[in-house]
Amino acid sequence: MRKLLALVVAPLAAAPMLYLAFITGTVVDRGYDWGVMDWNSDGRTELHEVMTATDVIPHETLRGGQRCTGYFHYRRATLLRTDCEAAV
Repeated sequence: MRKLLALVVAPLAAAPMLYLAFITGTVVDRGYDWGVMDWNSDGRTELHEVMTATDVIPHETLRGGQRCTGYFHYRRATLLRTDCEAAV
């Protein structure tokens, strides 16, 4: 009975861990810093914002001598935030 229980519980416990590893790998691959993933600009980066980072694409532009990066959520086709640096 214990072996059967272990055979049932192990895959159930492994699935969320594999999903978390996938999300972590995807976010690391995107190259976002922890502070950049604060999509709602409330000063904290929460788990749902980290998970949202898998669907966000940065787009760099020059506006009036400023280098700006817009972060787009491509599944919802919305602009999340635009960050601009000082004059170039």
